[in-house]
Order: sequence, then C-alpha cells, then structure tokens
Amino acid sequence: GGTMTPSEIAEWTFRERHNITTLINRMKRDGLVRVERNNRDKRFFSVSLTAKGRKVLKQAMPVAREIVNQVMLSISEGDAVLLEKSLRVLRQNAHDGLEHLAKCAQPQPD
Repeated sequence: GGTMTPSEIAEWTFRERHNITTLINRMKRDGLVRVERNNRDKRFFSVSLTAKGRKVLKQAMPVAREIVNQVMLSISEGDAVLLEKSLRVLRQNAHDGLEHLAKCAQPQPD
C-alpha cells in the first residue's frame, strides 16, 4: 500500500486539512493507520493503512458500492457516463488549480 500526506488526503477528499488531522488521529488510535515522520523535514508526515485498516477498507467497499448503486438508480446510463466524465474533469481541474496555488505560495528566490 502507498502513503499519503494529510494535505494530499484533504485534497483528494475535498476536506479541510484540520478535519483530516482529527480523522487520522482517531484512525491511528484505532490501529487503522500508521503515521511516519519525514526524515528530512520533521514537520511533515505520511499516513498509510495498517493490516487492520486494509481489512476494514475491504469490508467497507461493498457497502460503499451499494450506496453508490442505489444513488445512481435514478440516473440513466448515458447521464451516469456523462456525470463520471464531468466529475473526473472537475477533480483534475481542482488538482491542477491546487498545484498552481501551491507553486505560487512558495517563496521566490531574490
């Protein structure tokens, strides 16, 4: 399994970073994730699922799929395809915009 920073998780889930930090702390307490400090910069850390976290995720996925299926029942197949494509474009645009903002926020050399 891979690792992500809290900022990446917040970006991916469209949540505020402080909400993600609270969630990570709760999941760490429950043994679902492992948190490791960055060796080069102690301000940063990465989060990864533990074996217990992967097991819980595996159990939750069918439930999540069923919820999505129930929500999508009222949408035609063509509309569902269009919605998926539109969401993919929106997600990519949001990701690109966040990357641009991050680059603009970095201090520029004199």
